[in-house]
Amino acid sequence: MGLLVVVTGVFMLSLDVTMLDIVLPDLAAAIGADQTQTSWIADCYNVALAGLILVGAGLGGRFGQRRVYLIGLVTFGAGGLAAAIVSDPVALIAARTVMGVGAAGLAAPAVALTGLMFTGEQRTRALAAWAAASGLGLGVGPIIGGLVISVANWRWIFLILVPVVAAMYVVGRASLPAGASDDHPPLDMAGAVLSALALIPLVAALLQVPELGWSNPWVLAGIAAGLVLLAAFTVRETRARAPMIDVRVLRIPAVSAAALALAASYVGFLGLQFLGAIQLRSDFDLDPVLAGLVLTPWAILYWIGARTGAALSVRLGAGTVILSGLAILALSCGILTLLSTASPIWVGAGMSLAGIGCGFITPVAVSLMLSSTPDALLPTSSGLSMVVRYGGGAVGLAICASAVAVGMSAPWGYLAAGALVLVLGIGTAGFLRRGAAHSRVAAG
Repeated sequence: MGLLVVVTGVFMLSLDVTMLDIVLPDLAAAIGADQTQTSWIADCYNVALAGLILVGAGLGGRFGQRRVYLIGLVTFGAGGLAAAIVSDPVALIAARTVMGVGAAGLAAPAVALTGLMFTGEQRTRALAAWAAASGLGLGVGPIIGGLVISVANWRWIFLILVPVVAAMYVVGRASLPAGASDDHPPLDMAGAVLSALALIPLVAALLQVPELGWSNPWVLAGIAAGLVLLAAFTVRETRARAPMIDVRVLRIPAVSAAALALAASYVGFLGLQFLGAIQLRSDFDLDPVLAGLVLTPWAILYWIGARTGAALSVRLGAGTVILSGLAILALSCGILTLLSTASPIWVGAGMSLAGIGCGFITPVAVSLMLSSTPDALLPTSSGLSMVVRYGGGAVGLAICASAVAVGMSAPWGYLAAGALVLVLGIGTAGFLRRGAAHSRVAAG
């Protein structure tokens, strides 16, 4: 039952990332949200999740994984209930942010709790179920969102989560191990604050580009502040006695390569799904169910791509599969840029191809990151894999949304996503090449 609680929690927090996309046009019209507010409603959850996941991991080690998981669960449910009853864009952004805070409390202890409950081969299978639930939640979100909005109003997107949270809390209290650390490691408060704040000015600035322009001093200041805070966090973690993330792990080329690839895959997950759902609803005027059905192959092909990629990585190597997935994802962005305005069929085709690419990348990159990490640094790699996914996805979504607004059409967003994937892919290839060179030197 403990694994069921963890897997359900991960599925639910991933589901909430993309389930909202399909109903955003209805929601924005109902509460009078402008374009910037609509983008914030979609992205504030991801920003809070990415910014606080390391804090959640640190609190879990100090106060107990089960306690932090259950507090995160309650916070997530409370945020969902608040989101269902508010009628103001700013209040909804606040409620969604609370949900993101709770999601960080769910996601951070999930791997640790799985490790506490299982050992050996059972742990491997349990972690595979955890990863599958995360990807499946992201993939089927638009489908479930479309079904819900077809029979009820947008508030039920959040209300349906509340009874699930209540049931999980009851079962979780009885079945999850405590997982408290015996030595109560200190929490790096400075690192916690920096990690929580770094994404906020960066994403806020990017989302203000449509209204203020790239040359606006406030936009430039926000981007600069975000980058400075990220740099400050990195420096802090090199000097802290008990760092939230041991940056030494990034000296391992395979870990850095996997981190960049995971960021790219979540540009596909969050950015492309956001753009595809909005385009199908707004440009082609599809009803929510039909729009969800157009995006259904994404989830199916992600699952097929994940299984196929894992098998191919044994024969061809993880690096080859990851780079192939990045190439497929970049190709899908190109197709969407050039052809998505012609027909919903092309939107579905491009998104389906993106599902294959993300399926190739995500599980293989996570496996490469963890297998390349010394045992002493495994907690860091686990947290890093979550941060780069949702952090990269949050920044990617903000850039894509801004590109759409500036260019006044969805293809501009797809083009921005493709450019991001290309840049991250080049970085991934560079680190993989460096890792291969180091391996040859070591072998020699």
